[in-house]
Amino acid sequence: MRRPFREAKHERIVEIIDCIFLENQLAIVMEFMGGDNLKKHLSKTPGQGHDKSFTVRFVEDIGSAICHLHSLKLIHRDVKPENIFVSIFLINLFLILAKNR
Repeated sequence: MRRPFREAKHERIVEIIDCIFLENQLAIVMEFMGGDNLKKHLSKTPGQGHDKSFTVRFVEDIGSAICHLHSLKLIHRDVKPENIFVSIFLINLFLILAKNR
């Protein structure tokens, strides 16, 4: 299996440790991320939204991660709130690199 994930190290991308097949399904082994995905995080305060600084930081963090992937000629293919982690440690946003591969 080709392993482009090794090159995709970035402070806003969850590290992929390995990809293995178990009973005809792909299992992705990645670093532990305490916290919720962005969809769950946003649903905790429905209708209240977030301030401008949260939104700007979100766009900057995800944009930076996607630009890094594109510089490596990698495409995420499934960027959505369920695939973005909100870290409980620093409230950083992280992109899950390999969903459904």
